[in-house]
Amino acid sequence: MKCPPWILLVALSGVSSADQHLRSNPNAALSGKTVVMSPSHGRMQNDNGTWRWQRPIVNDIQEDIHNNELFIEYLQRYLVNAGATVESVRERSYQTAEVIVDESQATYSGTWTASSSTRGYYGSGYRYAGGASAVTASATFQPNLPRAGHYPVYAWFTHGGNRTRGARYRVHHTGGVTEVTVDQSVMGNHWRFLGDFHFDAGTAGKVVLVNQTSDNGVVIADGVRFGGGVGPSGEPRWREGSKAFLTYKGFSSARGEVTIRPEYAVWLAGGYAGTWRQDFAYISLHTNGGGGTGCGTYVYGNGRSGKGTQSYPAGLQAAADAYGRRIQSEIMRSVQGEVDPTWRDRGVLLANFGEVRECRTMVGCLIELGFHDHVDDAAKLRSPEFRHVAARAIYKGVLRSLVPNATVVPLPPEGLTITNLGGGAVRVSWTPVPDPLEPLAMPDRYTLYTSPNGFGFDNGQTVSGTSATLTGLTPGQALFVRVAGVNAGGESLGSRVGGVVVGEPKNAVLLVDGFDRLYRHTREVANALGMFRYDDAIEHVAALRPNLPANAAVDFVANEALRAIDPNAHSLTDWILGREGSVDRTFDPAEQGIVTSYLAGGGRLLASGTELGWDLEARSGGAAFLNATLRAGYRGDDAGTRVAQPGPGSPVEFAGLPVLAFDRGRYELASPDVFAALTGGEALLRYDNAGAGVAAVGRRGATVVAGFPVEALPQAQRRQFVKSVLDYLAPPLGPPPPTSPGGGGGGAGGG
Repeated sequence: MKCPPWILLVALSGVSSADQHLRSNPNAALSGKTVVMSPSHGRMQNDNGTWRWQRPIVNDIQEDIHNNELFIEYLQRYLVNAGATVESVRERSYQTAEVIVDESQATYSGTWTASSSTRGYYGSGYRYAGGASAVTASATFQPNLPRAGHYPVYAWFTHGGNRTRGARYRVHHTGGVTEVTVDQSVMGNHWRFLGDFHFDAGTAGKVVLVNQTSDNGVVIADGVRFGGGVGPSGEPRWREGSKAFLTYKGFSSARGEVTIRPEYAVWLAGGYAGTWRQDFAYISLHTNGGGGTGCGTYVYGNGRSGKGTQSYPAGLQAAADAYGRRIQSEIMRSVQGEVDPTWRDRGVLLANFGEVRECRTMVGCLIELGFHDHVDDAAKLRSPEFRHVAARAIYKGVLRSLVPNATVVPLPPEGLTITNLGGGAVRVSWTPVPDPLEPLAMPDRYTLYTSPNGFGFDNGQTVSGTSATLTGLTPGQALFVRVAGVNAGGESLGSRVGGVVVGEPKNAVLLVDGFDRLYRHTREVANALGMFRYDDAIEHVAALRPNLPANAAVDFVANEALRAIDPNAHSLTDWILGREGSVDRTFDPAEQGIVTSYLAGGGRLLASGTELGWDLEARSGGAAFLNATLRAGYRGDDAGTRVAQPGPGSPVEFAGLPVLAFDRGRYELASPDVFAALTGGEALLRYDNAGAGVAAVGRRGATVVAGFPVEALPQAQRRQFVKSVLDYLAPPLGPPPPTSPGGGGGGAGGG
């Protein structure tokens, strides 16, 4: 495995894509502003009805795909958390399932009137109810979802001057109930984004629209759409281009694939006859293929240098120029300061591109973030760290253009630690992360979110410091936590997700999350929903929990906070490594020392990941630890298979396992390490067959090292494997049972 040809200059904390609902933050700096995103390009339809990609795969990256990934995973979250209303010309979710519940399929309480008098409705009509100060009418949209997962939720309504400015949609999801308020007087007549929520399969989830309003305006109930779906090309809708998506979304236009994008933005802002909307902004995100390197931003020439004709209203040209300069300068300052100081600044250029020419009622620009046909540029564009830096920079450019002198949102907290205190209580702690480019972007408070499953989170509670104690928990329950920093600018992206099992602290299991790497894909990789999302604790807690005795606890710590706790207080440590090692270290020297000391004191260790051997031995810096402490030798970087099974001589605890398939679990594996059992160790599992390389090495009562991540196994096999590990390592788990009173003679009144 090779490292990238550049080194990140500033360490960014892990960003979780876990459920933050993607609701616009009403108390943040960009509240009241609308940003329309155009991440290019996507699959499009030819005149003869066939479909094609607009850009080829170059250097393992495809512009049709990666620009929308950057928007979905990072940029939309930054903008929404900073308060903006964000609309996109492409689907903004990876979810391929889709269910639409029209008003005719909803259930109602109170008085609703059926109507079709206002054009622009979905299906055969809509219903309306008068607004009231308390709930007197409700409409329930309850889908039958084919599978559990995160779903974008959209609502359709006909807008109008008599509509309420505060329609209340109550979304019932696995994390609880979240209310989303929508102004139904504007930006209707198409699928309007409400947020992204996690639902179970079936009919447990729903959206309830109530008629409680503060202005007594009319409340419109039309359709509700759950999921992104698959488009007419047969591709997931998020991979299709803007023409196909916007037509499906409800915006019809004779314009082509390019100019329909800004036309949609102008339509949202009131149309071409409207005035310059200083509360709107447009961003087109591209990468280049012209044989250069670096980043450049384009604005409309407006007749200058022969670039188009003068069509912008007075003042808009200067504002658009300043907008482009600000975004370009923020990108360059961030990339040169945090990723690559030699990154070329191509400046702000004039153009007659349709995307910027047609933005005649708002500021707009087109960003060429890099050159996908340049090897080093493509490596950056594939990198999640670069994408995070670039997205944060674009957000800062928008912020400082629309709200000068506003505070920048914090970076995500790191060092998440969750420890059981006993008696149904856990302590959660974390550390803020300074932004070296934005010294004022520090949190002054935090939002702590909890979840029963690690996917659907509640609406959070405000915490003033960097720790909190949660009480009233039930022994044996799974609890998941994530934290976000908050300041006047808005809320940070979420920390990684930590997970525990509530119990008594004696002889607890320690779950160490050492997987800091993310992975991105071109269109050939199908499991976008299973990408690395900094929430691998979910699978590990789910595998450990049914195999633990009553009152046994599982604690959690992110590996960067390991030095702040005492591992020796735990009888077993489960160390998550995933695909860590090709960029970041699996066990750094300090962690090697901690683990060596821990094992010498009688602790037990399960470590699993695809690059553990390669990182420690082939990459150097840990061969002695791998060989002498873990009793494993490195024999190859890629087993060439995605299955493991017991072989002749496998210990009895593993001999009964089925063939383990680690290509159907959480994510795609690239190159599982091949091991050898050294003196004091033994082969637990082999790849493919009895003569194949060793997949897992163990030392009874001490260590198990696996060349595949535990979370990559399917759920049932994951539980079986973890049970075998627990039986083999035999750690004391949970508090000892109470001893019976000793001595004789003694009942009540005896003797």
